[in-house]
Amino acid sequence: MLSSSHIVPFAAINGMQDFLQATKTTLALPALQSWLTSQTLAPSHWLRLPEDSFSAPHELALLNTAWPSTAFNGSQDSHTQAPPSLAAWVAAQHGHTLQAGQGWALMAPAHLHITTDAITLLNPAALAVSSTHNQQLRDAVLSLWAEDGLEIHLLPNGIWLAKADWLHGLALPSLDKAINRDVRAWMPNFRQTQTLQRLQTEAQMLLYNHAVNDEREAQRQPAVNALWVWGTGTTPASPATQAGAPANTIVVHDALRIAALQGDYYAWYSAWQVLDQELDKILRHASQQGQAVQLILCGDQQAVTLEFHKPSLWRRLAQTATHWRRKDPLLALLQQL
Repeated sequence: MLSSSHIVPFAAINGMQDFLQATKTTLALPALQSWLTSQTLAPSHWLRLPEDSFSAPHELALLNTAWPSTAFNGSQDSHTQAPPSLAAWVAAQHGHTLQAGQGWALMAPAHLHITTDAITLLNPAALAVSSTHNQQLRDAVLSLWAEDGLEIHLLPNGIWLAKADWLHGLALPSLDKAINRDVRAWMPNFRQTQTLQRLQTEAQMLLYNHAVNDEREAQRQPAVNALWVWGTGTTPASPATQAGAPANTIVVHDALRIAALQGDYYAWYSAWQVLDQELDKILRHASQQGQAVQLILCGDQQAVTLEFHKPSLWRRLAQTATHWRRKDPLLALLQQL
């Protein structure tokens, strides 16, 4: 049976409830509300992570879906135990053949804003590094790190995909967890990442004097003064080659990400309304075709998996009389994320 998993990062965000109350706004997502109210779609699994987890729920949900045999759960310490590698999954999507034990990472040219009270990671996407400058920075860093066996491939979105044996098994904090936050709280274990931290120090010295930053300074743009590295972990075999694995399409719906990271609640809500209609079309098509589908809604610390469900007539009648029936089931779910 054909199946698909649809992952929605930032389905709920910090401050969401305060925004709704302050603006007297009702979370109007009629399509998903209808699916849940009718109980055609129901929660089947929760993923709960501790507040200080290095992993973002949407990334871990993706990895657990891609590699169910190596599923990582919230009871494990992501500071010391690395989940499957997000970078390895990205590598597979871009045509790289994975082998168990390989080391992969994602890297982003970044700016750390340093004050006496905090070291804050700005959103790398907001730096608007041109493709030419990105290539120049990548070439310079690659030349610097070549002796350490590092390969760096440029991805279409400007992120770097790195490969080196010593990256395997490292536990590093997610970019989406660290953006606009004091990164001192997200520093990984030095003993585990000693090689990486040495190389990052060398890269920072290289970036400080690089011609790209001279040009950015002339244009009054923030300097690229660091590289944020994440997506490391353990690398199983390629998802598509796992013995006995069912055919499953994984789609990440990123429409809410930019507004969520910017803390723009109005833009986040508007994007959610558009996405609500897109997901409705997907769910209707899957239902009509008899296809299995998962909808995974992710917040800051938790994720919930929703799947098709056929409640009995007795349960539907009983549910009609309950308080749950009178409340918005979608908002109730999002408030738990």
